[in-house]
Amino acid sequence: MNMVMRWSLVLALMACGRPDTTPVGQVQDCDNGTYFSLKTQSCQTLWGYETRLDETGFESMHIANGVTVPRKINGQSPFLVTVAYNVSRPTSLEVVMKEVLFGTVGGDGLTDWQKLELEPGSGVRSLVLTPNYTLPKGRAAAYMDGRWTIDTGYMLEIKGGDRFEDEDADQIASWRVAGIQVDPEAPRDPAAKSLILGAMVVPDQIVGCQLIEIDLPVQRLTFAASFDLALKQPGSNWASYGGQTIRLEKGFEGALHFQFAAKSETGDCAPPGPPAQADASGQFQPGAYLFQLDIYTDDGGKLDKTSEVYTVPEGWRPVTVASAA
Repeated sequence: MNMVMRWSLVLALMACGRPDTTPVGQVQDCDNGTYFSLKTQSCQTLWGYETRLDETGFESMHIANGVTVPRKINGQSPFLVTVAYNVSRPTSLEVVMKEVLFGTVGGDGLTDWQKLELEPGSGVRSLVLTPNYTLPKGRAAAYMDGRWTIDTGYMLEIKGGDRFEDEDADQIASWRVAGIQVDPEAPRDPAAKSLILGAMVVPDQIVGCQLIEIDLPVQRLTFAASFDLALKQPGSNWASYGGQTIRLEKGFEGALHFQFAAKSETGDCAPPGPPAQADASGQFQPGAYLFQLDIYTDDGGKLDKTSEVYTVPEGWRPVTVASAA
């Protein structure tokens, strides 16, 4: 049979598919911790996986091997991982995110590498991992009962934390895997944030020399920091008309209350002016006003409030300074 006849036969066979054949789905349709069931024609939970929601509604996957990860990460924000351990002697726990291709684990770490020292006993340890760069979209790999059920995608590699690693005397740490899905549209993991602030409660209008009161909700603070809030004129060399700095210890949670008078260090009352508004280039008009929030660590460093590590809804709020008359 010549090549032309063979190719004609292939085309004919392709054209003779059953007319009642209907695609019902594919594995790629399903999120982390699930598989496509031909019986139900829907995504069903894999054995050993349990979906959990935190108080904010953020989804995580708890796996039978004692590891809990977000169901999806966006590939650029930090995310929280918890690992159960049970060890009979001092040991370490090592966690890093890697890529799997057809059952072969890559050697490169896609996140920072975390190592925790463990004392004998059992418990759960939490770790925050941060991607080394923006990760492309990808599925979650799945490794259960000694085999890959999904052999291509992303995973967390966990070494240590299992009492059996100490019983065979080979000094090789136990190995566990947790699949993790990357979706650029996934929300940021709130549990991984080292700082979470609410919206500032500020007045829309004040009068010069008036006593100003502002509340700032602090929902999470995992480090000591100083919060500086001031009334400023950004379009006039950032002239300041009063402010207050409050230092908070690590772990503070609650409403931060600022109280200061709208006047300069020399006692001049803030003159009337409109609320500050930035133009397309980010510049402010002279004589306008805003409340400016700056945050500093104990070493004097100024936080980048737009960083993925923090949740700071706003760094400034416009305000009108009206005439006392």
